[in-house]
Amino acid sequence: MDTAAKLDAEQVVENEKARVREQFRAHFNTEGNRKYLETEYREYLDNRYQQLLDGTAVSGPPDKQTQGDKRYPDIDTADYPAKENPEYALAISGGGIRSASFAIGVIQGLRNRQPGKDSPSIFDKLSYLSTASGGGYAGSALSWYQRKFNFFPFGDRSSFAGSQHNGCRENRTLNYIRQHGKYLTPNQLGGASLIGTVLLSIFHALTAYTLLICFLFMALMLGFNLVPCLFDFCEPGYFSTQTPHGKSRAEFFGSAVTLLVVTALAFGAATLAYGLRSFAWRGQELKYSFRLQIQKLLGNLVRALAAALVLCALPFVAELVYPSSGDLWNDSMIGGASLSSILGVLVSLRTMKSDSDNNKPPGLIENLLSSLVVITLILVVLTASYLLAEFLLEVAVNNWWGLLLWLPALGLTLLFALGVNINQISPHKMYRDRLMETFLKDPDVHAQSDLQARGQTADAYLLSELVPEEGEEQDNNWTPYHLINTNVILNNANHPKYRGRMGDSFVLSPYYCGSNATGYVPTGDFSDGKLTLATAMSISGAALNPQSGVSGIGKTTTPLVSYLLAFFGMRLGFWALNPNRTDMDIQVQKPNYVRPGAANLLSFGHEEASTFIELSDGGHFDNTGLYELVRRRLPVIILSDGSADPDANYDDFGNAVERIRVDFGVRIRFPDPEFNLWGMSPGSAALDAPESKADSNIIGEQKEQLAQRGYAIGDIVYPAVGENKAFVGKLVYIKATLVDKLPRDLYAYKAANPEYPNQPTSDQFFDERQFESYRELGYQLTKQFIQDDQAMRQLP
Repeated sequence: MDTAAKLDAEQVVENEKARVREQFRAHFNTEGNRKYLETEYREYLDNRYQQLLDGTAVSGPPDKQTQGDKRYPDIDTADYPAKENPEYALAISGGGIRSASFAIGVIQGLRNRQPGKDSPSIFDKLSYLSTASGGGYAGSALSWYQRKFNFFPFGDRSSFAGSQHNGCRENRTLNYIRQHGKYLTPNQLGGASLIGTVLLSIFHALTAYTLLICFLFMALMLGFNLVPCLFDFCEPGYFSTQTPHGKSRAEFFGSAVTLLVVTALAFGAATLAYGLRSFAWRGQELKYSFRLQIQKLLGNLVRALAAALVLCALPFVAELVYPSSGDLWNDSMIGGASLSSILGVLVSLRTMKSDSDNNKPPGLIENLLSSLVVITLILVVLTASYLLAEFLLEVAVNNWWGLLLWLPALGLTLLFALGVNINQISPHKMYRDRLMETFLKDPDVHAQSDLQARGQTADAYLLSELVPEEGEEQDNNWTPYHLINTNVILNNANHPKYRGRMGDSFVLSPYYCGSNATGYVPTGDFSDGKLTLATAMSISGAALNPQSGVSGIGKTTTPLVSYLLAFFGMRLGFWALNPNRTDMDIQVQKPNYVRPGAANLLSFGHEEASTFIELSDGGHFDNTGLYELVRRRLPVIILSDGSADPDANYDDFGNAVERIRVDFGVRIRFPDPEFNLWGMSPGSAALDAPESKADSNIIGEQKEQLAQRGYAIGDIVYPAVGENKAFVGKLVYIKATLVDKLPRDLYAYKAANPEYPNQPTSDQFFDERQFESYRELGYQLTKQFIQDDQAMRQLP
């Protein structure tokens, strides 16, 4: 077996790029492209690339330029890496159905040729495709239809919007996607099915964890009876010791206090021993290894103190809610537990919506309120489990048939905790199926057929099938090599970089899967070789997940909210065996509510070497899709950014730029004012108005907050690394923003929907007009870029 887990990222990238270059060369080096390669592309390598290095590609050559005046004087034109063929890549950002709709329009626009030229389009030059989150919807559809069925899925070139008078499958496929923007609630299932599936996950998780905690409390109750208790609280007092419940609570409280005191004494003894040890060394430094051991021990003792305090509080809470003199298992308890469950679900859904619409860290007041609600819910759950444990023990002691009740209770616990695959039960599977039925429909199946017929072909289509098998002859079914970006959650990582970012970039691709933190394996060895394109697409879009958030921030990254989401099974992510554990039998090692579920609930795991890793939304690490393309040092990258950015802060882009600079030493800059980022900001068109523009036009641009243009062009400055020479690449950044000279229906949609084109990501229910408004915007902005001769001259 190929032990790719021993390969580092550089080796994996080198192997992958060699294979992709060979396949692209066979696809691109045709008779029709020979003229372009021999003339235009050669002219770029010989002349225009030097102008880029000199800084004169946009402004033109100055009257006199010295070596010091050049923009990149230390970079040699001979070191440009793509000497035989152009190497273009397309990155599609996250943003749910909004980003997918916008990206479809961008992809359509990239298929247009530059006016007056017969050279291949930018789309024809693409060798790589990188998608994150919702961008993966459009990217996966492109890869699926081009590779499997050999046709472009987003409309015929002559009518990219699709037409009822043209029944070709290109237009039929686009029309199908357009009419199914409400993909989570297909007509054959409706909203009730969505709610039912979420409730199924909640029921399983709530039952499994409640029963597990219940049996844990039962073990503690029995264990406390076997261990001498330092304190006796059975005298008349807070608890009604005349009843079995009151007596057991008093005994439990006494044992918990004993545990608390013993733990506190151990903490004091450790600190005292540490102090005496330092004195005994007479001024010499204590060994580093000893200091680390003491620090680790003190941390564990603090956790034990917190757990003991919770145990001490439980009998009091139980007595407050359900007095020992009353009926233990009454309707009010069931109602309280049910109410807490409903409240927990509502809080989880509210957290999901808030985090999807805002990737900024929560404020102090918001944190305090969220923490208070979550702590209350956790206390309710623990109390219910405690009372259930009391009930089972009481029945077993007072009734001959009590032990018989334990058997089904224990069996039910084992069934839910160990026998359920949480990947199959969580909302992830439903989310996967709905995406698959919309974006990976079999084109030979009628649009009104049942859902199973629409998605059956894609259901078994492996991610590794997107490329020819080794030794297989190249065919005409070319599609850019697809990098599907996800995030491996590492909030407990040993490395501070991964821990601070809450994860690492984990790529799913046809050849390799893995990350720097975990290592890499061939895709055929990952997830038992059964990773499908549909599953990879849905993992990349798993926005709601504990211990993760956009760019590693947000309320869902906090421990308390993460606990709540995990307890109620509210996760779209996917558990998989760590790539460095391919020696384990995945048929035996299935993710369940004990491992890794309960460990995750208690904030264990999520380390680089954990047996199970959890993969979540690619936007939780990089929402642009740029990171993995820059890792591969690609010379030209087109970015389709359909993320929500109403304040034009470029948060997602800024996060990607920072991580790219820190990890790869690559700088992304926009040195030419004619194509800088400011020109894409709402209102920039009016602020930069020429004198010849009428006042009425300027007022209209201010009212509509129009931007100068929908694209920016920057430099990607790659440093010399090992045998790779330094060079400068180009980044074309196409962003969802309103500009002048768009179709009138887009301005009308803006008037009716002021948030457009930055409507919240929580809106995953697009109708035809909403879908079309974003698709057409992406197409028109890209078309304007293609028609800009000054912009196009900067690209090979």
